[in-house]
Amino acid sequence: MDQGIAFAKSFMQGDLQPFAVPVEDTDQFAVLSSAYSERNASIESAVMELAHGSCHTLTIALSEALGLSSAMVVADCAGMPVHSGLHNRELGLILDANGVHRVEDALTFWSRLAGGLCSAAPMEVDDLSSLSGCDDDDSAMALEDFALIVDFIQAEII
Repeated sequence: MDQGIAFAKSFMQGDLQPFAVPVEDTDQFAVLSSAYSERNASIESAVMELAHGSCHTLTIALSEALGLSSAMVVADCAGMPVHSGLHNRELGLILDANGVHRVEDALTFWSRLAGGLCSAAPMEVDDLSSLSGCDDDDSAMALEDFALIVDFIQAEII
């Protein structure tokens, strides 16, 4: 099984604890970003793209791989979805390219970035797919990049 999918499966089973801070705010990520190598550039690019540009694609790809029908969507004060991730309802956690977080911590993070109060709500993956317009190639690329992030998380953060 793909490393990223296995990580997401562990998340859904409740085996992962919330991170203290998002991956992009960790000391380990700062070190990675300051020391250029092809590996470091690939991981940095993957985190920034999947956390801030293609989060819906990652959410859809992981949901489909795990057979999940809904995900968590963070919306800005106008109701526009600005972020998404897998949702472990029992534990109140969200998984995205920045790691595992309590939903309320993700809301704080995204409210700061959006410049206003954000809200979180479940959304059907099919509805999220219609918003994102990602295709199978996009999903495959997102899963490949997420595997890089998971490798970094497991080696450097956990």
